Amino acid sequence: MDAPRKRGTPLAAETDAHFSATLELDEPRYVEVTAFGPLQRREGATKTSMTQWVVPGRHLTGGDGWVVELAGFFVQGNLAASSVSRAEAGAGVTVEAEVVPMCGCPVKPGFYWDADEYEVAALVKRGDTPIGRFPLQYADTASDFAGTFSLTAPGLYDITVYAYDPESGNTGVDRLTLTVADE
Repeated sequence: MDAPRKRGTPLAAETDAHFSATLELDEPRYVEVTAFGPLQRREGATKTSMTQWVVPGRHLTGGDGWVVELAGFFVQGNLAASSVSRAEAGAGVTVEAEVVPMCGCPVKPGFYWDADEYEVAALVKRGDTPIGRFPLQYADTASDFAGTFSLTAPGLYDITVYAYDPESGNTGVDRLTLTVADE
C-alpha cells in the first residue's frame, strides 16, 4: 500500500466488498448511490452517498469502477461496571475502547493503520459541567486502547470516547454512562 501506483490501476482486490448492478437506461441519468455500514456493527455505522452521470451503453467497470468510501472509525467504548462507589471512582475509572477503521483492519503501532498516529480520548462531563479530556493509550492488543482517571464527586457522568486521525480526519465516537454512588 505504500508503493506508488499507476493512474487507473485498481486498488480493490477480488476479495474486497463490492456491488454490481445493471441499469436499463434509454438516456443519460444523474444517479445517486448511497452506502451504509458496516452492518455487523450498526451502532457505529456510517452513511455516505455520491452522484455521477451514467450514459447508456457506457459501463463504469474500468479500474475500480465507481468507488463509494465509508470513512471513519468504529469505536466501541467499555467500562468494567456502569456503577461504582465514590471510593472506587477516586481510585481510578478505566475506560477501554476498540478502535477499528471502517475497512475492519487492525490498528497497531508502526502498522499501516498506526495506533501512534491516532488521537483516542475520553471526554467526561457531569451534567453540563465538563470534567476533562483523558487520553487513551494503545493497550498492547490490536485495536485496543485504555486510559484511567479519577472522579471525586458522586453523580451521573457522560463519557464520550472518540478516535481521530489528524492526517485523514477520520473520526469515530461512542458514548458511555457511569454512575458514581455517594457510598
